[in-house]
Amino acid sequence: MQRFVERGGDFSLADLAYTLQVGREAMECRLAMVVRNLDELTQGLMQFLAHEGESRSVTVGGRPIPIFTGNTDEERSEVKILLTGSAGEGLLRGLLAENDLEKLALYWAKGGKIPWAALHTDGPYRLIALPTYPFARERYWVQASAPHKPGAENGSPAGDARASGITEEEGATRYGSDPEASGDGGFDVKPEHGVLENIQRYLVWVLCQETGLTPNQVNLDKTFRSYGVDSIIGSRLLRGIEKVFQVRVTGREMLEHATLRSLSEHAAGKVEAMHAHIRTTHPDPDHSPESRAEYRDERVIEALDQLERGTLSLDAVQRLIDG
Repeated sequence: MQRFVERGGDFSLADLAYTLQVGREAMECRLAMVVRNLDELTQGLMQFLAHEGESRSVTVGGRPIPIFTGNTDEERSEVKILLTGSAGEGLLRGLLAENDLEKLALYWAKGGKIPWAALHTDGPYRLIALPTYPFARERYWVQASAPHKPGAENGSPAGDARASGITEEEGATRYGSDPEASGDGGFDVKPEHGVLENIQRYLVWVLCQETGLTPNQVNLDKTFRSYGVDSIIGSRLLRGIEKVFQVRVTGREMLEHATLRSLSEHAAGKVEAMHAHIRTTHPDPDHSPESRAEYRDERVIEALDQLERGTLSLDAVQRLIDG
């Protein structure tokens, strides 16, 4: 993009901004800056790239230009709550009324949705041809699956990689066999590894089983929702944590710790606390708080699906969590 703008052409800064805002889909990784002309944009992008994306402001012609970046897959759940629902709508209305472009840039970079067309009512703008997204150069193919045997257990509907035969070329790790699996196909806890590492390995293993990803394609700082984890997979994952690590993680805790890293650190803390304080009594499981809360946790996870589809409000989900 920087080279495209530097070469110039028959387009204005307004046309460029209009195309990026209205004609392109917003991606997870975001960069925004407020500039007055194409030269400031070119110099700002050059300085940003020169600092390998670490700079939070650049200076062009003696004028400081703040830089706003964000990754919607990695933003904390507290930030996402502020940007969604009635709170997010109220914040956006205030920003639009104030017409502060820097605040709007920060709002969008952190995951906010802006009705960009409302900012382009003062004149005719046109869509222009821009460089395409630099997709990763990876090729995949689907191999013939093994013949189905009557009575065999069906594979996961989300796409078990071993059943689908999806393989990656060009020197990347092949997913023909699962290095985390034990001899019976279950997860292999390695005693020589710490609790946190084993839980992280388990979450990655489950995710790969459900989605067909390879371990090197999993980012611990991305949210479960970004990987397509629905209520069924979420419930299965929580039950698996309890079975493998003997500690219970609730639906509310999964909502509050929405990334693989955050949830694994939270679960590891619960395991360490359990080992430090050995319980001397074992309540009747049929009347335990965990048993009574199980149904509500499943409702929380199902409510998240409804929130994602827009059929349930954030306030309703919050009331269910607090209840």
